[in-house]
Amino acid sequence: PDKWAKFIGADENRAALMDFCEKADLTQLILALNSSGQLQAGDAFPSQSKNKSVYFIKRSKVVLTKTNIKTDILYGDLSYSPLDHLAVLVEDVLVPLLANEQNHGGWPSVVKDDVLKHVNDLKDSVHVLAGQVKGRTYLPMNIDAASLVEATVQGRATDTYNTNLVHDVESVIVHWSKLTNELLERDSSICLTQTSHPGPQVEFDYWKARVANLEGVYEQLNQFKVLKMHEMLVVSTSSYLLSFEGMCRRVEEALDDAEEILIHLKPVSKQLQSIEELDFNEVGPYLPAIMHVLAMTYAHCKAYSSAARIMVILTEISNQIVEQCRTFIGGDEIIRAEPDEALEKMQDSIKVCKMVESSFHDVRQRLQTYFENPEACSPWDFPVADVFRRVRVFIT
Repeated sequence: PDKWAKFIGADENRAALMDFCEKADLTQLILALNSSGQLQAGDAFPSQSKNKSVYFIKRSKVVLTKTNIKTDILYGDLSYSPLDHLAVLVEDVLVPLLANEQNHGGWPSVVKDDVLKHVNDLKDSVHVLAGQVKGRTYLPMNIDAASLVEATVQGRATDTYNTNLVHDVESVIVHWSKLTNELLERDSSICLTQTSHPGPQVEFDYWKARVANLEGVYEQLNQFKVLKMHEMLVVSTSSYLLSFEGMCRRVEEALDDAEEILIHLKPVSKQLQSIEELDFNEVGPYLPAIMHVLAMTYAHCKAYSSAARIMVILTEISNQIVEQCRTFIGGDEIIRAEPDEALEKMQDSIKVCKMVESSFHDVRQRLQTYFENPEACSPWDFPVADVFRRVRVFIT
């Protein structure tokens, strides 16, 4: 009520409402919240919004009156996420409308089947895309569970099966394999290319999101319908059975690995969060402990025991140190500071930055001691300059 009172109290908003009613050429009115949380009126849908919008659209170019306003206006709300809105529109409007046999009058069966296939493909594509935007992998399937149950029962009883249904199941498996492979091949190193100089928090967030996504995929693969799909592949002795079982196994293994990594990274995360709360000149003594915990993670977390993964998090730690150093120095403030104070800050900063690399080298030299079986240790023989390039450039 308060927002509406403030909205209607503004002359330009009242004018926008009156123009919409009195001018036939104005066919749509959109009300939305602006960045300051106030209602605003416009004649176009907002390109970006964090809140729902309400739209009013005239059925034709008419002047609105008391008598026709109820019949000549379409209205509704629009989600701040267009993909979510499109998903609801397709699933709750288009699919039921085109799947209703009463709307198929005079349609040849080939046309009817083709239209249904395309509208279901559209629904799947929208759901997959909406999931990807949210960092989730959606596995679409337009096969009825009852049909799967009936087909598997018939197959076990008569040793015959519905070839069309088997083909549909196999097509789903092919699509799912593509989606899951894209997910499984993704690695945290992508964070280094997607964000400019990311810190280690990006690494921790990545593994949290990966665990959540893989849990969602694992749950989808263990739904009743999917278990019946597996049974159908067994009954029909499909050549896709091994592929499907392998996909399920890889997802489960990836989930176990991601959960293990997330657990082992928690001590590293706590250490790095603690130094963010310190003055930068106090950070140095904590760096050997951080490298120690990182080496422990490398030795005891099998899923994280690879040089490539260590390079990623070391690069991110270096980025954090550089950003903390820049904040400590203060940019223009260092120029206006007293010479002695400025010199002391610069010396402290260089000392801490050098300790990052020296702490790393100390741990690397005795990396085998972190392993119960020293022969199982893979040395950190990657190019050190690639990892500490930003720190080195910053202090030279």
